[in-house]
Amino acid sequence: MRSEFHPGRLVAGLVLMTTAVVYFGDAGGAWDVPWFAGIPLVGGGLCLAAVVGMVRRMTALRSRGSAPDPAPQTPAGLNK
Repeated sequence: MRSEFHPGRLVAGLVLMTTAVVYFGDAGGAWDVPWFAGIPLVGGGLCLAAVVGMVRRMTALRSRGSAPDPAPQTPAGLNK
């Protein structure tokens, strides 16, 4: 049984592994990385992963010919 492909998760995993390699290289003395370098790496990578995931979802919905679910509506009795 094969699982469904999620490119957003792939991007997130690659970004987190890249950040780990950068810090392992710093710990091993290969190069000098400032302590705050991980913030833009992880933050930007997770934003990129979110965009990739949303684009994948929109293309999947468009190929099926359906629109995304609208916002849930409140029942008529709760609008008081």
